Amino acid sequence: MNHLRRELGVFSCTMLVAGNMIGVGIFVTPVFVYSLLPHSPLVILAWILGGLFSMCGAMAYSELSSRFPRAGGGYVFLREAFGPLPGFLSGFSSSVATIPGAIAFLAIGFTKYIGLDDPVSAKCLAIFLILVISAVNYRGVTWGSNLQDGFMVVKF
Repeated sequence: MNHLRRELGVFSCTMLVAGNMIGVGIFVTPVFVYSLLPHSPLVILAWILGGLFSMCGAMAYSELSSRFPRAGGGYVFLREAFGPLPGFLSGFSSSVATIPGAIAFLAIGFTKYIGLDDPVSAKCLAIFLILVISAVNYRGVTWGSNLQDGFMVVKF
């Protein structure tokens, strides 16, 4: 039986989580929050509440991962709690819609962040970025984590 190897260390895992938070939370989301909330104190309150909810989710995942220390994350947790069908449906929807949607959102968000206003150019650059980063990740977990670590060092 093939077993998944644990190849990421604490630094790379931390950089992965921080990269997800900075990519979505810092570069893309603030424009939407500021457009919905009219006053600065409400914006600050929204960020504090979002941080508290995120912390609750992180604590729940931490507890679940210590209880079920297997690769698969949410799939494993739902399978153990509710059976194989909900676990499969969660993994399937993540693979088909959630993760590709988030990748596309971040790629287009990057083009907006650098000021690329032409829609055709923005889509072409976003597709190019997705293909290049996918090719790096295809080479292996170590390649992908090294790229992520490098991006995070540049961001910091």
